[in-house]
Amino acid sequence: KRYGTDDRVSDSYRGAGEVSWLVFWPNHRRAGQAMIEAAVQQLDAWAVRVQYADGLLPTTATYGVPDAWPHVRRLYEGAGFDPADGQVEFQVAGPLAGVGDPGEPPIAGLVLQRAVGPMATSFNALLDGEVVGEFEVDDNHSAGGSKIRLAGWADECNHWVREDLRGRGVGSWLFRHGSAWLRLGGTERLIAYLIDNDGLDAGLRYYSRFGLEPINRTVRGWQRPGTSSGG
Repeated sequence: KRYGTDDRVSDSYRGAGEVSWLVFWPNHRRAGQAMIEAAVQQLDAWAVRVQYADGLLPTTATYGVPDAWPHVRRLYEGAGFDPADGQVEFQVAGPLAGVGDPGEPPIAGLVLQRAVGPMATSFNALLDGEVVGEFEVDDNHSAGGSKIRLAGWADECNHWVREDLRGRGVGSWLFRHGSAWLRLGGTERLIAYLIDNDGLDAGLRYYSRFGLEPINRTVRGWQRPGTSSGG
């Protein structure tokens, strides 16, 4: 891909190029090598400011370079792509059948609001009319039934609680409300995402309470210098 240079493009992608995804069988490294060389040659010819690389496939939770793709990682590294300025993410997943009912609001005056969120269906916690927490989930992965293997799956888009209210059960209350709504519509499993930082262990413990366990680790933000004057 080659991105534009005008204001319609975000600062990080303006004037950039990208290998959006690259896949090949591990025992066909020569084919993979030929593809990455052709891709880099094209990016160099475009003289883009910076060159990105990823593994963003049109499937749920497939992005970055997962640990399950060591052969792809070696190819990107050999071509000069480096994830040092990127981030590591963990994906957790599990069945919703064991998630309990929401129960009463954990804080007096807390009200639940279900609304259309920025990306999907959002369950908001309102206190004195202010949104103090959110659990947003997307359960539309089967594309109207054309991707039947993704039926029954949902993924978490946003989940947060205002800092001064954390540790008081607001997040769990929202999670249980969202899970009950998903089960009502026939959704059976949920996937969520965690950034590898100081809060990773707490995040893993939080999701494990609902039966979600780590299924993947992926590295994002691969890049190499461009060939333009600004690269």
